Amino acid sequence: MKGFLAELKYQFRYRLPMWLVGLMTNWWPDNRITIKIRGSMLRPFFGKCGRNFTISRNVTFANPHNIEIGNDVYVATGAWLNGLGGLVIEDEVEISPYVVIDTCVHAFKDNSVRFGGSVIAPVRIGRGR
Repeated sequence: MKGFLAELKYQFRYRLPMWLVGLMTNWWPDNRITIKIRGSMLRPFFGKCGRNFTISRNVTFANPHNIEIGNDVYVATGAWLNGLGGLVIEDEVEISPYVVIDTCVHAFKDNSVRFGGSVIAPVRIGRGR
């Protein structure tokens, strides 16, 4: 029951509000104004978020509370970022369209992924990369 309540709390704190922001803004055209508005609406959901954060439409963030974002960061259309293991994006980073950044990978056990579980590790994207 304790795990269920924690998951419910996470869904209402992060997933549902971020989904609502996407629902309200993903139909907007991408231009200087809308990507800034979208970024400012999503800032409160991250572990740390710098100034001038801009986001294109249809971007997915998993575990945003473990994502730290520096200043002047842009995330392009369709990107998928998972912060489960801790994701740090330093200043002046531009993430291209449809990029996947994942902090966990499947592991093998007895030549099978099915029983191997996952390996979780932090990812850091350096300044201006």
